[in-house]
Amino acid sequence: MDERNENEFPENNVLEPEVDMNHNEEIKEHEPVAEPMMEREPVVEEERPPMPTPPPPAPTPAKASVGSLNYIQFVIAVLLKPITTMKKEVNKFEDVKNTLIFAGLVAGITTIVNLIKIIFNTVYTPAFAGFMGFGERKAEWDWSDLSNLKWGEAIFKNLIIFVGVLVAITLVYFLAGLILKKQTNFLRLLGIASVAVIPAALCMFIISPLLGMIYSPLGFGASIIGGIYTLLLLIDSVNRELSLEDNDMKLFVNIGCLSILVIAGYYAFMKFFLSIPGGLGDLLDLF
Repeated sequence: MDERNENEFPENNVLEPEVDMNHNEEIKEHEPVAEPMMEREPVVEEERPPMPTPPPPAPTPAKASVGSLNYIQFVIAVLLKPITTMKKEVNKFEDVKNTLIFAGLVAGITTIVNLIKIIFNTVYTPAFAGFMGFGERKAEWDWSDLSNLKWGEAIFKNLIIFVGVLVAITLVYFLAGLILKKQTNFLRLLGIASVAVIPAALCMFIISPLLGMIYSPLGFGASIIGGIYTLLLLIDSVNRELSLEDNDMKLFVNIGCLSILVIAGYYAFMKFFLSIPGGLGDLLDLF
C-alpha cells in the first residue's frame, strides 16, 4: 500500500535539497556587518572675534571761520595794546570782507577827518603873537572863505591818496615776501597796513590841529609821535607776518621796503599832496 502510494504520487517522493550550513556560514562571514550608528557630537563652531570696523575716513578739515571784526573795539585795542592785539586778531584779515571793509573805513574816515581839518583851517585863523610887537594877529573866524575851497580836491584826491598809501605799503612788502620765498597773504598785509596808519592819521589829522591851536610846536610833536608809532607797529607786524627771524634780515628788509616807499612817495605824491588844501602843505605851516 505504501509502495503503491509512492508510485502513484511521485511528487511526494521529491527529496528536499540539502542545505549546506557551512556555506551559509561562509556567506554570513563575508557579508558586511553594519556598524552600529554612532551619534555624532554636534559641531560647535568656534566663535570668531568680530572683524574690527574700519575707522571712518578722516573728514577734510574745514577752514576755520575767522569771524567778524568789531571795528571800533579793534581800533581801541590796537591803540592800547597794539602788539598783543595784532597777534590775536590778524587772522581775521584773511577774510576778504573784513579786510576790504576795514581798509575802506580807514581811508574813508581819514578822508572825512581830514576834510573837517581842512574846513577848520580855512575858516579859522589862529592868533599870532608876532615878534617884538610886529606881525601880531588875533584869532578870527571867517566862514566866507569856504567859497574858495576846492571840494573835489579836498575829498576825492585825498581819498585816492590814502587808498594809494595803503596799497603801496601792502604791495612793497608783498613783493618782498615773494622775493624772500616767504608765505605771503596780500589781504593780511593790507589789513596790517590799514592798522598801522591809524596812529599817524589820528595824531596828524585830529590831535595835531587841536594842540596846534594852543602851541604850534605841540601839534608838530604830536604828528611826529604818531608817525613813530605807525612805523614801529608796521615793522613789528610785517616781521611776524613774513616770519623774519634773523635780526639782520629784519633790518635789511625793512630798510629796503621803507626806502622804496619814501623815495617813490616823494616823487609820486609830493607835488600832489602840496597841491591839495589840508595836505602836507598845511603841516609845513606849523613851522
